[in-house]
Amino acid sequence: MLWRGNKLHVLPFDVGFYVRRGTADLDPGGPDSLTGKRRIFVGNGVAYISVSFGFETFDVTDSNQPKRLGKAASLGQRSFKQIVPNGTGKGLAAVAVNPFPTSDNDVYLYDLTDVANTTGFESIYATPGIASAISLFNGLAYVADGTAGLQVLNYLPRDTKGLPPTIALKTFAPQNEVSAGGLLLMRAQVTDDVQIRNVEFYVDGRRIVVDGNFPYETVYRVPTNRLGSDLILSAVAFDTGGNPAGATNAPIRVVPDNTPPLVSIDKPASGTIFYEYDDIPLQVTAVDNSGIDSGVFRLNGQRLPVRRLSLADWLIEVDLPLGTNKLEAVATDLAGLKSASNPVRFVVLKEAISREVSVFNFGPKDVTEAISREVSIFHFGPKDLTEAISREASAFNFGPRDVTEAISREVSTFNFGPPDKPEAISREVSVENKKPAATAAVRSSAFQRPGETSEIANPPSGQVPPPEGGTRSDANGGSR
Repeated sequence: MLWRGNKLHVLPFDVGFYVRRGTADLDPGGPDSLTGKRRIFVGNGVAYISVSFGFETFDVTDSNQPKRLGKAASLGQRSFKQIVPNGTGKGLAAVAVNPFPTSDNDVYLYDLTDVANTTGFESIYATPGIASAISLFNGLAYVADGTAGLQVLNYLPRDTKGLPPTIALKTFAPQNEVSAGGLLLMRAQVTDDVQIRNVEFYVDGRRIVVDGNFPYETVYRVPTNRLGSDLILSAVAFDTGGNPAGATNAPIRVVPDNTPPLVSIDKPASGTIFYEYDDIPLQVTAVDNSGIDSGVFRLNGQRLPVRRLSLADWLIEVDLPLGTNKLEAVATDLAGLKSASNPVRFVVLKEAISREVSVFNFGPKDVTEAISREVSIFHFGPKDLTEAISREASAFNFGPRDVTEAISREVSTFNFGPPDKPEAISREVSVENKKPAATAAVRSSAFQRPGETSEIANPPSGQVPPPEGGTRSDANGGSR
């Protein structure tokens, strides 16, 4: 889950990779004003999302259509930072009546038996500092309490009745099969009369992990050497009284990975037009049932040198050729299967600029009386006037081949001649942009490890240096 603005976005982990699916509108109350954050907790298909004055709940079992279950409602508090459910009908929240550090920033206990009820307040646990975040583990609450440090709360009574929990083990393996090298999600759905301490997960009788907080689940990477064998999955839950309960599922067969990755280029869209030296945003999605091992970009059939800057940011390390370009993304999964995206074709055009000097500009004091009254983006003061660059599109620029002949026939503010005079006082000649070569940033969410650099067999040749621009007076007293 993630939120942006007043939208909730669902990113299910169902094919070995996070993919953005459905969205839902959030309460416009916004984040907590004291921390500036809006926190999300997801467990057993329900999302708990904090609002500045409370929390709301959403059913996210259908990742394409999340639905609101409970609407946020205020109980008088104006600083609601986070709520964390324990999986057995209770939840702890970091709350204050007023959004100030001097207010009573404490821990509130809520009844979450009905996930649609967001007003089930039960009690308050006062802390010495500013309670701002909570984590539950093994039946205890760990509270980030500002300058007072970490507070540990035993927030529920001792389990003394001796009643064991109930447990059901859910595995996400269609037709009880999983690919060798693939990911297998194991989730324990548990209940108890007080609360669960932890759940132990087993594969073929060997304990692989112990999970001490809700939701009780783990992701298991199936070894490739288990191809053709069966996996026996089981789990044991313990409540805070030490009472156990176990569950074992039917065997799951390990089969060969015959499914190649799915790759798509989300940005740029086909037909997009860029100008040379533009930054070109690139977003790529690559998903696979066993995971993506590597990937490359190809431009016009050749490998494109790129360097990964972060999880979602990439850098193209060559200048892009002018004209129409074909971009593809190729991904390889952990089984060695490859797949390419549909090609995206975009156009790169040469950029024209105009360099003009006004004939009436005799020095800094006369700048305001200049014939041409345009503000250049590179004009940092009167002393730079002659070097100013106006990035306006020339009226006679019909394409890259006409750049050096393009003429902008603008009428100067001090042109007192006939309104229909064909030769405007200011006649500027467009020239090629001599801006230093730049690299273009691209975006991806799919592949290649940080720091990796791919190479290109025949990189595009460098651009020929453009001609210098110039000005001269004409018979009308203008500049050219």
